[in-house]
Amino acid sequence: MNATIEVLELKKSDKSNVLASATVQIGLDVDSQITIADFRVLRNKQGGLWVAVPSRAVQLPASKGFEYHPVVVLSRSLHRETEDKILGAFARWEEQQTHG
Repeated sequence: MNATIEVLELKKSDKSNVLASATVQIGLDVDSQITIADFRVLRNKQGGLWVAVPSRAVQLPASKGFEYHPVVVLSRSLHRETEDKILGAFARWEEQQTHG
């Protein structure tokens, strides 16, 4: 799949166990884009970072009443690619937070 993935926003979360919250736009082709908010950057017990996908269904703005579930929309390879983009953006964001 040739998707374009852009991290639109990365911000500190108000939840104590969440390092950051991200909003991502995924473009599947020129006319088909989807924006998913509330990806969460977390740290596991071993210290590794991982990304949690939002678990609630949301309505697509262009749809006619249909809802989608982000976990269903993200194929395994698209999920990995999205996670890589978010973690890369998080590393740059975290560096900016600590150095000015």
